[in-house]
Formats: sequence, structure tokens, C-alpha cells
Amino acid sequence: MFKRLSASSNRWRMASLFAFTTLIGLQLLRALFPLLLYVLRDRFGWSAVQIGILALGLFLLTYLVAPFSRWLGARRLLVAAVLLMGLARLFIQWWTADPLWDLLAALVGVLAWGLALPLLVGWLGREAQLIPGLALGMLGGLALDLGLHGLYGTYDMHWQTDWLTAVFVTLFVFIQLLLLFFNLRAYPHDPVDPGAGSFAWLAVTPLLFLYLLTSGNLATLQTSSSWSPPLALFLLLLAHLLGLSLFFWPSAVLRGVVLAGAALLLVWLAGVGLLGWSVTGWVTAVITLCTQPILAGLWLLALQRLRPGTNQRTLRRLSAANGTALVLLAIFLFAYYASYDLRFPFSRDILPLVAFLLLLTTALPRLRRPATQETAVWRLWASAFVVLLIFPLVLWQSYQTPTDTAVNGRALRVMTYNLHNGFDPEGDLDLETLARTIELAQVDVVGLQEVSRGWLINGSVDMLTWLARRLDMNYVFAPTAGPLWGNALLTRLPILGSETVPLPPDDLLLARGVLAVTVDTGEGTTLTVLTTHYHHLLADSDIRVQQSAAILAQWPAATRTVLLGDMNSTPESAEMMRLQASGWQDALAVHGVTASFTYPSTGPTRQIDYIWVSPDLLVGETAVLPDTGSDHLPIVTSIE
Repeated sequence: MFKRLSASSNRWRMASLFAFTTLIGLQLLRALFPLLLYVLRDRFGWSAVQIGILALGLFLLTYLVAPFSRWLGARRLLVAAVLLMGLARLFIQWWTADPLWDLLAALVGVLAWGLALPLLVGWLGREAQLIPGLALGMLGGLALDLGLHGLYGTYDMHWQTDWLTAVFVTLFVFIQLLLLFFNLRAYPHDPVDPGAGSFAWLAVTPLLFLYLLTSGNLATLQTSSSWSPPLALFLLLLAHLLGLSLFFWPSAVLRGVVLAGAALLLVWLAGVGLLGWSVTGWVTAVITLCTQPILAGLWLLALQRLRPGTNQRTLRRLSAANGTALVLLAIFLFAYYASYDLRFPFSRDILPLVAFLLLLTTALPRLRRPATQETAVWRLWASAFVVLLIFPLVLWQSYQTPTDTAVNGRALRVMTYNLHNGFDPEGDLDLETLARTIELAQVDVVGLQEVSRGWLINGSVDMLTWLARRLDMNYVFAPTAGPLWGNALLTRLPILGSETVPLPPDDLLLARGVLAVTVDTGEGTTLTVLTTHYHHLLADSDIRVQQSAAILAQWPAATRTVLLGDMNSTPESAEMMRLQASGWQDALAVHGVTASFTYPSTGPTRQIDYIWVSPDLLVGETAVLPDTGSDHLPIVTSIE
């Protein structure tokens, strides 16, 4: 009996080690990609191609697991990789100065994670009864990552600077190292190569890619459904727990349900990627919720191809499979997000379809599910993740719906602010500084540009939901480039209606639009607030002239209207002169603000942000606010 208890305890520890390694690896990934963009591109002027080459080179280094193992020994390499992961994660959390060092730590940490994965697979793959722990450990790590991501309102732990979060992260790293220590004692052998079955590990590419894009992306669900953050987190966690439970279903039921779901998801992804379906709302929300159980079922089928290994002298096949999987992950992510900056001969929407086909290729050869030894051990381990449902309950406790506030005859305070996707000029994701700037200005309406809601390269944060909750304001979102990026409006006033108008031309990589919102200003009066963000390339003035013309055509004789935005044009440009000639008033010019430069925030040299006011409104006190929460400075004015 004691032997059975000891074996069960060992399997618990091994699966838990893999879950915590997955958790810390995902946190390092979500730190790395935005740091690459906002440190290397914005601070040092790297191009998208250069950043892509660096990321690809980083993941190519994971092919070196086999030679490193021969040089250091597989167990020593595993210990070194896990230690480097933990140290990198701790450094990112505790370091609060220049984010360049965070980037270097993230590079080291992600490389260490890439080296640790095949070593853990080879370690677990030595014994058949441990292979289920490998499959469940990854799914449990995804669920744990999602729970923490949602508990922090999608504003990930590594961007937080409070001591309590730092203590929690230190605890997670300590638990991972403790689990490694106990497992090293319980399993003194070296990792081994599972042989031909190693290439089942390619399934990790679509699992992680689709998790980061949809099935673990809480912002995607919140944007498509308009559900509150607690409800969205609760339902998405339930979907992940359902995926974990599939392991214990009868074989025939598992195969039938997973294959039926996979067929439906394949049709959906093909429709979006090949036929250009653009269904939104509850349909997208339901698809998002169904994706994770389908991915989990296929993942469990794929990893059944792993067989206990015997070759202790080399990890060549496992190293090749893991390196290929991570390189493919880097290529998928780069191609998806670089398509907003570079013109590719394919649509980004086809990439989820290709990833899913890769998962099907690895899973379908194992349609017959073999018997699992001591499933009660794994059932108890997987059931432990039900505790994650506490996280949405904690959010529910503190969640409240914003309340409207009347103007009551006073002047209306209006602001425009390009948020730079939440990142300051140094490269830190700092939503709190942005929130304090808006809060201290005591504005009634603020038009926002560069609002990101779940893009991995912007930290996967739902900026709008977080800011609205932090400021106790209602919001309207107008996506322009896909469903997760665009313009928005926050207001304390009652919202009477809204619409989104696309701006020309139609073939822009980063599409543009205008958000029009009508608010109730009290005493039977209303105000129309337009928020926009013009095309950004300096040489393309003709495109911005088209965009100004489109606004004037849509609102030819604007009354009681305010136009807010980042126009990417100076006041003397042709595109701005067209607005002025039509009667719009530049609030900064009307009020005689001499220091009216708004960009860049660390040393402004030109005005490219504006508050335009229709000729029937009086412009009161206007100012450019000194602030470095974004790369733009906000403008605030009073409308009499």
C-alpha cells in the first residue's frame, strides 16, 4: 500500500511540475513579445523583419537540447534550464527600472523554457504511467495561467509592481523548484528519447498558438460577447476544466465528441480563413468557449503516440520535434501580427486554420485510446483545478457597473489621448499611469486611440475593460484592424447611441475608422463625439486627405460635435487645412495655446493630436497635459 501511495504522490508531483513549468513559460512568452516590440522597435528603431529574425533565432537555439545534453548531462541541463526560467521570471517581477533588462531576462527565460520542455517530456516519457501526467500537466498549466490572467483583469502579473504580486510570483517559482527537487529524488534516471513517437510533440504548436489567440485569450471573449469580466472568466475556465475532464471519458464517447467538435471547428476556421466569414457577437463567443475542449481532446489523442523511451545516449528526435514545434510557433505568431505591418501573399485569418490542421495531423493517427493505468490518480489531480473557479468569484466581489453622471449646466470636459497600446516610451505596460492622467483631468468624455484588447504583442491585455473599471466610466469600442484593435470612448455621461464609420482606403494593412457616439449632456441637449486615428506613414499625406474628406462627407454641417483624434498631421498640412476650411475649430489654436506640441511625449516637436470643435460650440480652457504614460501627450478642453 505504501508503494502505491508513494507512486501516486510521485505522479502528482511530476504532473504538477509540468503544469508550473507551462505557467511560468507562458508568462515569459507574454512578457517577451511586447518587450521585443516596444523596446527594440520603438526605442531602438528595429524593423518588424529584424525582430522576427531575432525571435526565430531564439527558438532555433532550442534545437541544441541534444548536444547540450551530451555535453552537460541531461539531468544537469534540466536543472540549469528550470533554474534559469525561475531566475528570469523573478528578475522581471522584481526589477522596476529600465525594461531593456526585462527584455534580456525574457529572452533568457524563454530560451530556458524551450530547453526544459523536451527534457521534461523525455523524463516523463520513460515510464508509460507518467505519460498521462504530461498531457494533463500542460492542460492544467494552461488553466492555471488563464485563471491568474483573468484574476488580474488581463493586466498580467509581470507588469504589476506591488509587493504582494511579487511575493506570489516568488512562491510560484519556489513551488516549481521544490517540485523539481522532489522529482529528481523520486526519478534518478536521465531523460530518454521516446523515439518515433517524439513528433507527437508537434501538437504543442497549435495548442499554444490557438490558446494565445483565442481559447486562452479572455479579451477575445469579452470583446465578442460584452460579458462582464467575472462571467467571461468563469465560462472560459469551465471550458478549460471540461477539456481536462475529457481524459476520463469512455474511449468511444471521447472519440465521437472530439471528432464531431473538430469537424465543426474546422468548418468555422475554413470559413473565416478561406471564405472571409466575419460573424461576430455571440457566435464568436460560443466558438471561443468550445475551442479549448476540442483542442484538449485532440491534444490528449496526439500525446498517446508517445511511448516509453530507452535510448539514454541521445535526445535527437525529441530535440528536433521540440525545436520544430517552437520555431513553428514563432513563425505563426510573427506572421499573424506582422501582417498588420507587412503585406503577405495570404490572409492572417488562414493561420488558425493551418495550425488546427497541424493538430489534426498529429492527433488523428491515435483514434483508439489505450487504457490508462491508475486513472484515479489523474482524476484527483485534474479535479484539483476546480479551485480556479474561486478567481471569478473574487472578481465578482469587487466588480460594479459604472454609473452615469449628469453635467448639470457646467462646462463639459473633453480629452483626446493616444494610448500607444498601453506602453510608455521606455517600453513598460503602464495602464495605471494612463488611468491617473485621465482621472486627474476630471474629464466627462475621453476619446482614445490605439486601444488594444487581447493582442499578444501588446501584452494580451484588455485595455478598455481595465480602464473602464478602474475609472468607473462607461465605454464604447470601435474596432478597425480586426476585432481587437481600434478607437474607443470613455464617458461618465449617458450614452444615447453610437456608430462606426470606416475610413478610406480599403486596402490599408492597419485599417482606420471613426467612432461616433452621442451622449446626453443634460437639460435636453446632446453632444456628438467623434474619435478617430488617421493613417500613420508620414509620406502618405494623400491618404490622410482622403480620410479628412470622408469625415466631411459624413458630417458636412456638424453642429454640437467634437472631433477627437491622432491625425498624424501637423496643423499646416493639407489634410488639417481641409478641416479648418470647413469650419472646424482647433481647440489649441482657438484658445491660443503656444506650447501645443503633442508628440513625442518625452520631447514633443510637433502637434499631431487634435480636439476639433464644430463652429456652434464655445471653446474654453484648453491645455496639453505633461505626461509620459504614452508616446503622445493628451489634450483636454472645456466646451461651454
